[in-house]
Amino acid sequence: MGDCALNRRDFFRMAAGAGSLLFTRAARADGFMAGIGRRDITPPMGLSLAGHMTDRKARTVHDPLYARCIALESAGVRAAVVTLDLCMVSREVVDAARGLVERRCGIPSANLFLSATHTHSGPVVTPIFQSDPDPDYVKQLPERVADAVEQAVQTLEPASFAFGSGSVPDEVFNRRWFVVPELVQADPFGRADDRVRMNPPQGHKGMVCPAGPTDPELCVWGFRRADGSPLALFAAYALHYVGGVEDGAVSADYFGKFASLVEETFARESGGRPVLAMLANGASGDINNINWPAQPEKYPPYAKIDLVARKVADEALRVYGSDIWNNRPLPLKSGLVEVEAAVRKPARDEVDQAKALLESRRNQPLKTLQEIYARETFLLSDYPDRVRLPLCALALGDACLAGIPCEAFCRIGLTIKRASPFAGTVVVGLANGYYGYLPTAEQHLLGGYETWRARSSFLEPDTEPRVVRAVLTLLNDLAQQA
Repeated sequence: MGDCALNRRDFFRMAAGAGSLLFTRAARADGFMAGIGRRDITPPMGLSLAGHMTDRKARTVHDPLYARCIALESAGVRAAVVTLDLCMVSREVVDAARGLVERRCGIPSANLFLSATHTHSGPVVTPIFQSDPDPDYVKQLPERVADAVEQAVQTLEPASFAFGSGSVPDEVFNRRWFVVPELVQADPFGRADDRVRMNPPQGHKGMVCPAGPTDPELCVWGFRRADGSPLALFAAYALHYVGGVEDGAVSADYFGKFASLVEETFARESGGRPVLAMLANGASGDINNINWPAQPEKYPPYAKIDLVARKVADEALRVYGSDIWNNRPLPLKSGLVEVEAAVRKPARDEVDQAKALLESRRNQPLKTLQEIYARETFLLSDYPDRVRLPLCALALGDACLAGIPCEAFCRIGLTIKRASPFAGTVVVGLANGYYGYLPTAEQHLLGGYETWRARSSFLEPDTEPRVVRAVLTLLNDLAQQA
């Protein structure tokens, strides 16, 4: 129960601190410019949709998917921030996009900060469970990214910048719970020693307490034109996704609805000029928006998406509407480093057992956890022993983005933000590639879905502390640069 008490204290301390308006250290400087770009990345029908253990095909489009970009230029340095309405994006796509952006726009590789939003109703871009990407769709993605960046660079104009922070505490809940023994879920490998359960039965009396904290902070970067009218807004929030879409529907989830709501507000003040909003995902590997102790509520399709998007958009606009915009220089700096991590590969006997099970299910759909994870075991046996994780940071004045190419647990984001040398630090997950879940070392000991070995969770437990150290070293290096 000590863990439970600690988590409660962390939650209330964080919620209280994030509730105050932190829209400070605003900036405008001669030579600072910003531009916006957008390209449609909606897939054709029939492609596999990401985010589930069984394959689903796209049958209809509820709302389009986009590559969104805000380009920045200060003192001759250019950078671009891009979000993709995808569940995840492979490093191969990111690296190809970096090359194209550098050739077409003159933006160095380290100055492209790219992340996936983590919608679970977008096309598969990297293989996951029983869904594989469409090669033709994946091939054109880097071009679409480069198109969005090029459009943003071509529309660069004098701008002012401010960063701030608000709070939306009632839409983030830790989805990993300590539960009574009867609710413990056996893992796919026949072991029943997990101490926590992801997504327990909602409202069940056997739930003891959450296994980790939440982060209600909504981080906002705001950009205005020289005449003070809205140009763009970038925000980040540590919420996995919302869901509740119709089966087979393509949707940007609440990330896309958020962008539409903010842009509708901006359009009323922009005099017909283009505007852009984007919402990135934070450290949300163990966070969703289900209030687990409460009794379940039913919503029509897309209703919960609209509800959450409106709350987050309203808070982002409140922060953006602060009048603290002033003149000061804007150093624009970036960094890109790699951390080597070991892969949790299966033993030979585990691979043999997996092969035997898969052989017995030849030409039949895999339905049970045991069958699905047997396939994961077989496929992981061909993974390299070690991988290199790209970690990136982009600093604009006293504000900084820190990118991790994983579904990082919430505590990781809190740790980095608290120790960062920057006045405002945004931790963005699913940035610059995809390397599965990144639980803390302590959470690995507790088990649960996010730790079960698969292509969605294959890094050794000691990866987390080394990633945190590397990110903080990178941020400190940037802070010390002239």
